[in-house]
Amino acid sequence: MDEQIKCSESYWTRSVERGDKPSGVSLRDHLLTVHRADTGFTETCAQHCRDDEGRNTYDILADLIDPRRDDLVLDLGCGSGLLMGLCHKRYGQQIKLIGVDMSPDELILARRRVSGRNVRFQQALAQDLSFIQTNSLDVVLCHWALTLMDPVDPVLDELNRTIARGGLLGAITDGQMTSAPGYAEIHYLIYDFVQREYPNYSRFEFGDPRVRSSTELIKIVDAAFEGAAIEVRPVLLRWQASASVLAWEVARFFYATHVLSQTLRTALVRELRALFLAQDQGGEACFSMPVNLLLVRKPA
Repeated sequence: MDEQIKCSESYWTRSVERGDKPSGVSLRDHLLTVHRADTGFTETCAQHCRDDEGRNTYDILADLIDPRRDDLVLDLGCGSGLLMGLCHKRYGQQIKLIGVDMSPDELILARRRVSGRNVRFQQALAQDLSFIQTNSLDVVLCHWALTLMDPVDPVLDELNRTIARGGLLGAITDGQMTSAPGYAEIHYLIYDFVQREYPNYSRFEFGDPRVRSSTELIKIVDAAFEGAAIEVRPVLLRWQASASVLAWEVARFFYATHVLSQTLRTALVRELRALFLAQDQGGEACFSMPVNLLLVRKPA
């Protein structure tokens, strides 16, 4: 917890500072900047937040693979390769894995984490998967990356093209903020700090806002995947730990905090710690987070 979160200035933050709507290109530049500064930063929080069955979001996605039926699996937005590593450990040579990410820094970690004859990594944008054959993928997994993709419609079109008949798309996306106890309070506290540095920040969302609405998400997926069975399952995740650990890792998990100056980040972590200490029981507090599991099964 003594390490520093680095302030990530980019074309995107400069557009926000001016009050101009950032472009999709500037968003990609910003995401690359953040992931270069703090590679693998989402892992700790995502690994420790678990559902009622004790599964984290990586487990939930890996559970969707059936090696008796599925052969070729794509991890879209694979990041540092944690999900790829989990799938490789579980299923070994029974499946082939492709990991795609636009960040060269994350892919360096991913290649260190998992390797093998059945594992392949590719640096690419999700909007262009031309290196993958049409109707070739049995499963596509996407861990929180769909939320960040702008524009998202060509991504869905590419997935529809590459996923085989009867194939499956499983994606973790943001859930309904008010469905997790205390989550909205944490969210608004973080954004209050960010707006002290960037007053226009809340005017511009990362990615396509339709992905954050279950109703709108189903609409855009239905438009891309004709005749597919589509489901959005809400999932509540929890992480119990000390107030200090939660404050640090929760702050680090949010992309918004990566634009803060060191002074404001320190103050934010201090206020988050106070928030968690207020509900501390026996040396532990609890962070609750809502997510959605998007499931899309193409007709056979």
